[in-house]
Amino acid sequence: MSDLIERAQDYATRAHQRIDHRRKYSKQPYHLHLQAVAKLVAIVTDDPEMIAAAWLHDTVEDTPATLEDIGAEFGAPVAELVEELTDVSRPSDGNREQRKEIDRKHSAQASQRAKTVKLADLIDNCKDIVKHDPRFARIYLTEMSALLDVLKEGDSRLFDSARKIHARSLDKLEKKASELCTRKNVDAFASTIPGFASPAFRRMFTELFTARDIAERLLSFDADNPRKDACKIMEKHKQNVASVRISGRVQGYIREIDIGEGDCADAIRHFTVDQVVDGATTLADVIHVLTRHNHCFVSLLGEVVGVIGRDDINKPMVRMRLFGVITMIEMGLVQLIEEHFPQAA
Repeated sequence: MSDLIERAQDYATRAHQRIDHRRKYSKQPYHLHLQAVAKLVAIVTDDPEMIAAAWLHDTVEDTPATLEDIGAEFGAPVAELVEELTDVSRPSDGNREQRKEIDRKHSAQASQRAKTVKLADLIDNCKDIVKHDPRFARIYLTEMSALLDVLKEGDSRLFDSARKIHARSLDKLEKKASELCTRKNVDAFASTIPGFASPAFRRMFTELFTARDIAERLLSFDADNPRKDACKIMEKHKQNVASVRISGRVQGYIREIDIGEGDCADAIRHFTVDQVVDGATTLADVIHVLTRHNHCFVSLLGEVVGVIGRDDINKPMVRMRLFGVITMIEMGLVQLIEEHFPQAA
């Protein structure tokens, strides 16, 4: 085992153990799934970056680690693979089907190496889901079929194995079809709850707190500005990131810790597809981005103008507004109880 793979194994195992992350059905430590995926990848390649990415493929998606953390610890090539393997859809992108389509398109654009790791992940997940949850397995196998259509560039051996497991799983489910229960429509069930359909009640959750409420104005520098000058300005304004303009348009950002000799262009980092949101994006989606990155950037009319860091969520003003929203929710719940269950009031 190379040093890179060993470090990735240790890092991923610790990251998932710190949050006591376990497999949904078996409750086994989550690193056993990562180990299974890494072993499948190791069967078809000795590429240490791919095997390391197999260990790390769920780290950004499920733990507090960010892509920046992965890049700093394992280098850009591994971080790029992990980014390709990390879902980009957000909770507000629609129902599960719509979100999975967004993630499928993301996988379609992935490199051949990332697609190979994704195939290994599908194989192990398929075995686990079909064994423990036949009802949900039908949904998963439909999603898996759509994913396989865009993963053909991955390793041919793993692709063939994934197809065979998919086919066998479908046959197995057909034999147990009489035992399966009809899947309930969650939305229909939720609509029966008193007050759930109230526009004011929905707005309380979806509109009152958005990215523009907590975003800080983003400093901006031209690409040819000296990095030392930029650092002084960033220190003065107590900001640790700033955008970089190329030919008058914001094309990326720099971090204070990257500042050194040369121009801003020498330290530019490009925004990832899931790192930029518009001002109307909900707090839930902002937090979703911040589980994957240290910074969430906010755009206005297609231009990145603001930034939200992980620490910004804990600022006094933000906490005051959050407290206000929570208070309104509590008041709404009290009102609903009084209207629909007067005997409990």
